[in-house]
Amino acid sequence: MIPIKKNCFLAFCCILLLSVSSKAQTKKDLTLRECLELARTNGPNAKIARNAYRSRTYTYRSFNAGLFPQVVLSGTVPNYSRAIIPVVQPDGTTRYVPQSQANSIASLSLNQPLVFTGGTIFASSSLSRNDIIGDNTTTLWSSSPLVLGISQPLFQLNTLWWDNRMNELQKIQADKKFTEDIEDAGIDATQKFFTAYVARMHVDNATLNVTINDTLLTISRGRYSVGKIDENDLLQSELALANAEADLSNAKLDYRIALRTLATALAMSDGELEGIIPPAELPDISVNTDVAEKEAHANRSDLVAYELQEHTAKRSLRSQELTNGFNATVTASFGYNQTSPILRNVYSGLLAQQAARLDLSIPLLQWGKGNNAISAAKENLYETETNIDLEKKSFEQDVESQVERFLQSQQQLKLSMKADTIAQKQYELATNRYKIGKYDVTKLLLSQDAKDKARESLIVTEQNYWLSYFRLRRLTLFDFESGKPISYSVDIDN
Repeated sequence: MIPIKKNCFLAFCCILLLSVSSKAQTKKDLTLRECLELARTNGPNAKIARNAYRSRTYTYRSFNAGLFPQVVLSGTVPNYSRAIIPVVQPDGTTRYVPQSQANSIASLSLNQPLVFTGGTIFASSSLSRNDIIGDNTTTLWSSSPLVLGISQPLFQLNTLWWDNRMNELQKIQADKKFTEDIEDAGIDATQKFFTAYVARMHVDNATLNVTINDTLLTISRGRYSVGKIDENDLLQSELALANAEADLSNAKLDYRIALRTLATALAMSDGELEGIIPPAELPDISVNTDVAEKEAHANRSDLVAYELQEHTAKRSLRSQELTNGFNATVTASFGYNQTSPILRNVYSGLLAQQAARLDLSIPLLQWGKGNNAISAAKENLYETETNIDLEKKSFEQDVESQVERFLQSQQQLKLSMKADTIAQKQYELATNRYKIGKYDVTKLLLSQDAKDKARESLIVTEQNYWLSYFRLRRLTLFDFESGKPISYSVDIDN
């Protein structure tokens, strides 16, 4: 029995160790590129963008489906009524008699909207039955096997054409807006990545400072014991170590919080993100203002939004012009019908049927209502066009300014890298000189502070570099590294 228990215990320990090991393996250190990929594919902002895009795509498809022939089966089975009705007698008098009747009708219709004219052509087939219920129940069947017709508005706004054009523009805008939203998710992840990067730098610096200050305190105590430094220098060394330890504790807390925030933006569980890997090298990105403006005009949703605004204003003006003038609607149809007490007879010996109708509307006296409405619509169009011109100029200025910011960030990054290298060397020199007694502690602490500030300035400058680049990508929807427009695919049906 004892060996069995031992084997069970060992098996349990193995399973536990494997479980712990598998959990440990799920933790990850991510680079900036990996964070961007996760944010754009699985991040919550990216998921919201995909849902919005799918919704707009389904709306677009729904409208387009309405442009195809629509087949409708309708009917009323049955329609029963019992009432006292007036019946005129042969002598001219009226007699009120009770009557019960049941009506049933079924029809099949096909309607095809005409986008370029705004009219509709239709075809239908119907069958009805009318039963007079009483002592002598009578039944009458009526059929219209085929009726063809057209309904065409004249001198009226073709709402179908305007709606169709708006639907096309909204789909184009949705495609571009989706790409912009995914780029926004990348920018958000970049900001959070560098927040974690700065926090990690604080941890690294604080850890290094604790180690160095602990070593310097040991040296200071030795020098104090032999009378080479006074008590004030020793206290400064002790205070520097205490401050470094406090900074390390705070830095670790800030780093954990920054990692949680970044993990949320990447749709990762709490604790799954172990840490971040700083960018090892910067890509050589060449940006040209003319290319940026050209791509921005070709790719951005703002340009489509301007076209939608102008389209809406023009539609309003056209509607007012047609509404306040002569308009008409022509409806015409022809086909066959027949009636009979016997069902099979309503499809033989068919009789022709025709119908034509012209509805007119002519405003005669409006007291200036129509003219004022047209004038208001014209002014609205002029205002819209003026605003669009201003927005386009502002749009172009934004692109140009962002190009300048990016180019400036490239130069600033080179200067910050040089300043960081100098500050690190100065600190190493100051530390070595202090160890041999040629530097006082005050100068050493100042050098240490300058080293920390130079490193933080470098990371902040690197953050500005990446953010300015990704904002330029977002403004132009163009990848300057590959030289291609940016696009993302969405599986609509899943």
